[in-house]
Amino acid sequence: VENDRFKAFEKIMTYEVGTRVEVKGRISVGNPYLGKNGVIEPVSINMFSLSATGVGDEDYAEGKVSGYIKSIKNETKGEDEDETGRLLVDFWLYNDYNDVKEISPFTLVVEEDVAEDFENTYSDGDNAVFDFDIVSKQVGGKKSKSAFGKKESKIVGGFSVTEYSIFSGEYPMDDESEYYIDEDDFKKLFKAHKQKCEEAKNASTSKDDTPKKGLGSARKSKVEVEEDDDENPFDD
Repeated sequence: VENDRFKAFEKIMTYEVGTRVEVKGRISVGNPYLGKNGVIEPVSINMFSLSATGVGDEDYAEGKVSGYIKSIKNETKGEDEDETGRLLVDFWLYNDYNDVKEISPFTLVVEEDVAEDFENTYSDGDNAVFDFDIVSKQVGGKKSKSAFGKKESKIVGGFSVTEYSIFSGEYPMDDESEYYIDEDDFKKLFKAHKQKCEEAKNASTSKDDTPKKGLGSARKSKVEVEEDDDENPFDD
């Protein structure tokens, strides 16, 4: 019996280096575990399809997510906590799988140029659907002056972070929406989530890192949400 999925992987192995492809995946937040700086809940993208057909020349990384807005705050930096003009959205994904209900944190940012419109549209406690860019950002990394040497070092300090920057959103959901979660239910699930994090703090390792699935207008999104019901998720 031919294995279509295996044949698809064989096709991918024939792609030359530099072949432009389109990858579709699912944003997932993993179970909390104890890291060096406290409890970590890793965000990952799990691929479910890859194609080299009809791929454009423009690179982009976008997502769509639905969930609950716990709070909207001004971003600050430095010891003086100066406001940057951006907003930080304490956003939570809602999962209801096999009658097990859970929430997972997924922090979003709103850039300064759309911050006012965002605050005029959304409030704490709203359920919403957002389109976002996936952005890699360098934090810190100032070069120090050398006392001696024959060439300049290419190593830069600091670190890189991945941000999820909202560029578009639908109007807040009403309570008739399939993905709506009301405030009382959210509070109960938030309490359960805090307990889960406390258990992770008290554990030296976490054996269960199974990701939890969860995915949801200034600019039109290029992302099309599709059901993953194809036996062969790859094409050429």
